[in-house]
Amino acid sequence: RWRHVVYEPALQHQMLMGAWLTALNWTEPQDRVPEDGPFDWEGWYGMVLQGLVAIVTALKHPGFESEREVRFVYHAPPDASLLAFRAGPFSVTPYIKLAGLSRQEAHGYTLSTARPAPLPIREVTVGPAQDQGTAKGGLETLLAARANAPQVTTRLSQVPYR
Repeated sequence: RWRHVVYEPALQHQMLMGAWLTALNWTEPQDRVPEDGPFDWEGWYGMVLQGLVAIVTALKHPGFESEREVRFVYHAPPDASLLAFRAGPFSVTPYIKLAGLSRQEAHGYTLSTARPAPLPIREVTVGPAQDQGTAKGGLETLLAARANAPQVTTRLSQVPYR
């Protein structure tokens, strides 16, 4: 699902408090009677976790607001066959290779991991980085090398590196 990133701290706080209050209200349903049995803590935990993950994937520091980032958030099923791995700055990082979007008549857009297709990226902001110019040049070379890459605008972030 595509999401606009939320940069405004007051809105971020409102989103997190709303999720927390919803979770708390679920522990005390008005029509709950003892005959319903024990409270479903596992279901509550899953609901809270799902809500928090949905929110935190949309939050970013206000200093990056000029980037107007939009993110694609996909909650993958626990299928290890879809995972690929790369070296991260602190450890091995799992990820899912995305090939693009394919149109499904009955269900709207669904993710395709099977065939090469351009991702709907229109603009990439580079930085902040120690050498933004080199990073931007490398990105432009990568995009030019991809036969299925759409026309993508690149620009430098105005947020200072330090």
